[in-house]
Amino acid sequence: MDKQVARMKRRNKNLIGSVEKVIIDSINEDGIAFARNQWDAPDIDNVILIPEPGSSKPGLYKTVEIIDTYGCNLVGKLVPNCRRKEK
Repeated sequence: MDKQVARMKRRNKNLIGSVEKVIIDSINEDGIAFARNQWDAPDIDNVILIPEPGSSKPGLYKTVEIIDTYGCNLVGKLVPNCRRKEK
């Protein structure tokens, strides 16, 4: 198990700076959002913590930049959505 945890931590560090589309699963009483990306299973894989989720609500998709790790989890910040102008 220690080897798996070490491997996961290395993988997570390599994700710092990447931009991910996530779904918000929940927001705790401290205002921290718990999210996951498309390949993470709820309650099994690691989570993406968003300390400042703004107006995010569970079930919404958001774009985040991974800025740090926390144990085996990732920490992200919201990235403003870029919308293409309609012609």
